[in-house]
Amino acid sequence: GIYLAAINISQLPVIVTDKQSQLDLLRDNILLNGVSDHCVPLELCWESEQHLQLVQERMRVLWSGQGMDFLLASDVLYDSEAARAFFSLVRRLATAGSTRLLLAQRLRNDQQRVSVEEQATQWGFGARRLCEREAVVLWE
Repeated sequence: GIYLAAINISQLPVIVTDKQSQLDLLRDNILLNGVSDHCVPLELCWESEQHLQLVQERMRVLWSGQGMDFLLASDVLYDSEAARAFFSLVRRLATAGSTRLLLAQRLRNDQQRVSVEEQATQWGFGARRLCEREAVVLWE
């Protein structure tokens, strides 16, 4: 989608992840958007230590140990357990003080909004809402 078009403009090395069942579609989108020379697709199950270690190793290689500037996620949180697993993973991948998380998430009700905000706070993220109507939040 749109993030792959942005990646094409930047020409910076990028890691994109999804669960196993979506990797073929992810690879197809990378090819269709012409970003295969600097876009690395990886399987990532949020609670898999092995997947986490593989992503961290690719980060070190691609970015020469520099860490991650941005983490982009869209429509990934469906319940409080998903929010817990997601923010736990993000905290482990993020570079303290320098990684920004841009989360585009339609919060379906007040209970989901509260759950997501509680998990984000618990894992050390503060939120600044960029677009209330579309539920796009920048987490720092």
